[in-house]
Amino acid sequence: MESAPAPPQPAPSFAEVLQLVRSGREPPGVRQPFASPTGASPTASRLPPPAKPWESCPGQPLPESPRAQHGSGDSHSQHLENE
Repeated sequence: MESAPAPPQPAPSFAEVLQLVRSGREPPGVRQPFASPTGASPTASRLPPPAKPWESCPGQPLPESPRAQHGSGDSHSQHLENE
């Protein structure tokens, strides 16, 4: 008869992880990727830079700002003038 696998332990709290790190121990579940510098020189980018929002539609006029469409943009003073 096979025994049931042990249920996973709950993740440690931030305070527990902080205590482990401060004491020089590694928190549980941390993976160490195998990454090392190659020593090769970096390669130049082969992709053009992405277009900026105002460059994406050449020839199209820019939309007006909401303030330009509604006068000064101070709705409170306009409301007072109308009373």
